[in-house]
Amino acid sequence: MSAKKNDNIKKASVKKATAKAPVKAPVKTAAKTTAKATTKAPVKKAAAKPATSSARRPAPATSSARRPAPKYEISKAAYQRSWKYIVDINSASKARLDRIALIDMERTYTYRQMFRNWEKYAEVFSALGITEENHSRLAIFDCSCIESSFAVYAANMTGASIAGFTPAYLSEKFPLAKAIKEEGITDLFINDLAVNKRLLVHALKLKAELGLRNVIVVKVPIDSNKMDQGLVNFSNSNYKELKTVDGALFMDDLIEKYEGTAIKYGTKSNDPSSFVFHTSGTTKGISKPAPLSDEALNLASENMKKSGKFVDFEKGCVTLCTMVATSVYGFVNQLHEPLAFGCSVVLLPMANQNPFFVKSISHFKINAMFVTPFYFEAWSKLPKQFVPDFSSVNVVIIGGAYLSAEARKRYRKFMEDNGAKDVRFVNGYGMSETCGACIIQTEEVDNDSIGYPLPGVDLKIYDELDEKFYSVKDKHTGVLYIHSDSLSSGKIDDNEFFKLDKINGVPYICTNDVVSVNKDGSVSCQGRANRYFVNNDGIKFNAGIIENQVASEEGIEACAMTPWYDKLLTHDTVPVLYVQPVTKDKNAADLVKKALINVFIKKGTAKESNLPMQCVIAPQIPHNRNGKVDIYRIANGGVAGDRYIIRPVRVKDVLKDIVLELTNNSEEGITNGEVPVELSSVWDDIRESTMDRTVLNQAANQYNARLMSLFAGAHMMQGMQGIPRLPFDPAMIGQFISMLQDAQNQLISFSSQYIQYAVSEYNKWAIQTNKYIQDVNNYQVHQYNKFVQDVQKYEVDMNEYLKNLWQQQSEQAQQIQKQQVEYIQKVQEYQAQQYQKFTQDAQAYLAQWSDYAKKLQEYQAAQYQKFVEDVQKYQAQLADYAKKAQAQQQQLPPMAYMGPAVPNQPVQK
Repeated sequence: MSAKKNDNIKKASVKKATAKAPVKAPVKTAAKTTAKATTKAPVKKAAAKPATSSARRPAPATSSARRPAPKYEISKAAYQRSWKYIVDINSASKARLDRIALIDMERTYTYRQMFRNWEKYAEVFSALGITEENHSRLAIFDCSCIESSFAVYAANMTGASIAGFTPAYLSEKFPLAKAIKEEGITDLFINDLAVNKRLLVHALKLKAELGLRNVIVVKVPIDSNKMDQGLVNFSNSNYKELKTVDGALFMDDLIEKYEGTAIKYGTKSNDPSSFVFHTSGTTKGISKPAPLSDEALNLASENMKKSGKFVDFEKGCVTLCTMVATSVYGFVNQLHEPLAFGCSVVLLPMANQNPFFVKSISHFKINAMFVTPFYFEAWSKLPKQFVPDFSSVNVVIIGGAYLSAEARKRYRKFMEDNGAKDVRFVNGYGMSETCGACIIQTEEVDNDSIGYPLPGVDLKIYDELDEKFYSVKDKHTGVLYIHSDSLSSGKIDDNEFFKLDKINGVPYICTNDVVSVNKDGSVSCQGRANRYFVNNDGIKFNAGIIENQVASEEGIEACAMTPWYDKLLTHDTVPVLYVQPVTKDKNAADLVKKALINVFIKKGTAKESNLPMQCVIAPQIPHNRNGKVDIYRIANGGVAGDRYIIRPVRVKDVLKDIVLELTNNSEEGITNGEVPVELSSVWDDIRESTMDRTVLNQAANQYNARLMSLFAGAHMMQGMQGIPRLPFDPAMIGQFISMLQDAQNQLISFSSQYIQYAVSEYNKWAIQTNKYIQDVNNYQVHQYNKFVQDVQKYEVDMNEYLKNLWQQQSEQAQQIQKQQVEYIQKVQEYQAQQYQKFTQDAQAYLAQWSDYAKKLQEYQAAQYQKFVEDVQKYQAQLADYAKKAQAQQQQLPPMAYMGPAVPNQPVQK
């Protein structure tokens, strides 16, 4: 931003609303209510002894002084409530007020119109007591629509706190009650696209149980020729159903009832939990809340402005909110910051699930996109006709996941192949706790630098060896700590959700990322500091660093390293590296080998002791909904691919080469062909358990029970008493059709799964049998070799002994040797007999199993045929029944993301 523009903004914020910038009441009234707003940054406390949140890390020391005050000038408007900050910034001129602020399918709102709608919602909240004086915290479900964004800023206007949740938390499966208790939720605000009648009743049940004050539903109009007509019809029908629920309040009624009510403006200037957003989530329970103050949101925007990297945004930029705006990345970076720049934000109902989402990029001429790498990975797999047209896009801001230099090149080429010209990529690094991106890289570089900190951001690097904190200029490698003007306090009322570390009295957040400093002063991420595991030898495998280094090599798309516990053979934790190469041809193994050699030998960016023992080359590494590699699915066996043993080649104990050996056995190569002593004592047990048919009989009974349960459900449906007396209601007919279709689809699905499961069990049994045979053979060879070695050693000792004995002892020695030979012969004969009998038993049982599987398939086919005939019979009855309803309207509920499909209606993909 130029100095002239800085002065203009500063003057506008000091003068508030002037006569030359006529605006509605919210600007004028807000100017009065915020006359005592804080005008300078809060004074930091005196230096204190540094502390860390890591139990393994000792109390750190620091080598640098307390962070100096920022040298740049922050707009005074930033030290107000967030709604007032947006109002003041965009009231600097009439042109700015008349600029388009929000776009939604067919609707547009100027900044002036948007402010007026904030007032309307604030009037309702004031009347209902959703205010600062009542200590209200309003939970808003799905902010990715214009109405929800109005509610956020209106609640901020009345001084109520806001907590953003995704629509999924309305489900009975999610612990919403726990979040309500822990986060002090007092009221719920839900848009109709995020709820149906059943879920609304569930929300009202929570209201009664937990003492909530209000449950408000708002209608989001989606009538548009850009929207699938089936979704439009379903949305309207769904809202009519919602209106019949007692106990719920509806925003359209409330606006009409309370229009003109005096707004009760909030007076607090910096409530530490004005906004409560949530992180990407955990495998269990609710995701971690990140409370943020008004100043945090505003200063995050100010820091972006002062960086000078986004000057063009203030000239008029159109952005697309690509995520559900209940996270920091979705709300702060994709809505609040663009509004602070005076941009136009496209807020599509249902966000990226909207059928018009992809086409909106070219239709609305989006020129700045906020995305994660996951979007590009998904788009690149679409047919050509479904790929977005990027002709208007010139800036792409990527956050939420690691982005390698090679991936950046591929994404740029992909966009250029689909219309983009001179597109610029911006890498954003940050956390929910830091109010989003606080380190950015805008230059087009070939390395994996995450860039430089924004103004108002200070970095510390903790060296675990020195046990000291260093600044960036010291160019150390270690764990990254961040202080920002927009840092979360980590607390909601008396509940502390995460701790900050005090370094010389200044709060920092530990990122748990290991970083290094480049020659140009930029920072590069080496991997996760808390992604490691230890094996029995005490070797600490730095999974995060290995993942990052291997992923940064040419030809590697993604990778992950997980521990696998080998219980039977080695009783040890085995590190396994999962790699997704760019190419899927026969050269994939060569690419992985080259990457490992670069990391562990040529570049030496990872220690040799951290070399994985196995490698799985997978066609696809799974990612979670936020675009990050899903370690949990990988660790739970969710990835298949070619498995290799990683063989290190050493010359005089120095690693010189790495060889990958393809294998189909995950346990091969771990013990170098040796069978442990434990196996010798349980060989008979292994053989007996292998031939024990009780386990297979139990499995067969389980299959039959599963199949009969399905048939019982089908017969129950066939015998429904109420079918002949169904009312002539198109919705009821549609539900019955849907029930039959679901039952048929479920049977087909379970039938397919059943066959696959039976074949899979057979294959597993065969593999296990072969493995036992192989283990027994290995054991026998091992025991025999050991016995021969013992005999040979005994012979040597005996010969040495005979030299010192009398001659007459030679006959006795020869007799002992003869007995040894006979004993060896008997052992070999016994082992041969045992192996032959074991092989015969295994072959006989394999034949029995094959016959059993064949009979199961024949039985299943017959049962499925009978069920199909029954379904066809009832479909004929239903057709006859439907003729009687010709006088009634035949329009059926549409297929939507919340309901069944509409017969004879096209559904847009």
